[in-house]
Amino acid sequence: MINPALTSLYILIVLFVIFYLNKDKLKEIFIKLNKYGGGKYVKICPKCGSLKIRTDFSNPVVWAYGTAVKYRCDSCGYLALIFPEVLKNEINHYKKGLKKRLEESGIKGKKEELADASTGFFVGVWEVIIFIILALIFLILLTISVYFKPSLLG
Repeated sequence: MINPALTSLYILIVLFVIFYLNKDKLKEIFIKLNKYGGGKYVKICPKCGSLKIRTDFSNPVVWAYGTAVKYRCDSCGYLALIFPEVLKNEINHYKKGLKKRLEESGIKGKKEELADASTGFFVGVWEVIIFIILALIFLILLTISVYFKPSLLG
């Protein structure tokens, strides 16, 4: 009898060897298929023009729910779902335009203290507590209905 686990292991080993031997060809294919042309674009902060943009991991509850990824600027603290992406060779042009718009509007691009209006960790804790309480109530009612069946005739 054929062992399916061993067969799948052999198939994975063969596929790994095939991909490893053709890694240069695969790399070229993925670069051609990449819609951004191999990483020519970079995220830039629309508030201060910084390139120091990182994924925001400050709220684990949001990640647990599978919501959209948020990004944070390390320079000014700007937090948003979408940051503009600019071609690498047009970064200086974008920064000049941003500086001009900031001077015209009178807005300063300095770092500010921002109030955290996002869903907090304790909101998730309360949701778990409420879920446990409701599950216990459901189990108690289910147990009562199984052991103490009301008679239909009275």
